Amino acid sequence: MSVRPTLVKLNEKAGNSPLFAVHGAAGTSFHYSRIALMLETECPVLGIEASGLESGDTVLDSIEEISESYVDLVLTTQPEGPYRLTGYSAGARIAYAMAVRLEDMGHEVADPVLIGGGGPVITGIDGPVDEARAFHSLIEYPLEEFRQLPPEVRDRHLLEVYAKEFSVDLDTPEDVELVRRRIAVYTANSRALFSYDTPSFGGGVVLVESEDEIDVHEHAHQWAELVDGEVTVKVVPGGHFTMVLREVNQRAVARAIDAALQGTAAR
Repeated sequence: MSVRPTLVKLNEKAGNSPLFAVHGAAGTSFHYSRIALMLETECPVLGIEASGLESGDTVLDSIEEISESYVDLVLTTQPEGPYRLTGYSAGARIAYAMAVRLEDMGHEVADPVLIGGGGPVITGIDGPVDEARAFHSLIEYPLEEFRQLPPEVRDRHLLEVYAKEFSVDLDTPEDVELVRRRIAVYTANSRALFSYDTPSFGGGVVLVESEDEIDVHEHAHQWAELVDGEVTVKVVPGGHFTMVLREVNQRAVARAIDAALQGTAAR
């Protein structure tokens, strides 16, 4: 088995300094597919998708390991900076870790755009981050009750809730195996997110948060304690999921990314 994250070309813009867009917990770049086409900035967008989505690939479950493999991929694609990074949800923390790593290597890095990433500290997580914890907002059972179900019942329920949430099929054995791999990636990314000790960064960050996020100002304050540069906050319509799924909200996210691409100085 090998670690094989992949790049997906999301628009046809020209330019030598692409925007690398890191997946959310699901591991795919589908959240960016329309946002990338809405950008006005002349900037290619390359989605980074997780290792483990394809059969035989290794699934990573620490942000340190994930960001290291993604930085290797970025450097292979673009040997010299400045580097432009964004990430959605769990991917926001990965993009930040990539920025830290690139800066430590002596490269120029623009302030990463963290979409729906929340604050740098996650609290209130007790016990193991397993499939039950990763999917707790979707499953129809209390957490501990779900963990006590027979394995085949847990497996089928997770397959069904994942297929419904992400609009994928379970019609064939191949479909089921694909969804099982995606569940493994989602769980591993969740585990990585909850265990990450966020380091300091010499640049700034751009926080793109939904209007439903009640802790935006607290999150901005927390990030300001970690970064030397400016913390810029952009609030867009929608909730954590709908901010990247509904067209009117996607346009607001695209405008926020455009503003960051056009106005954030690279380090």
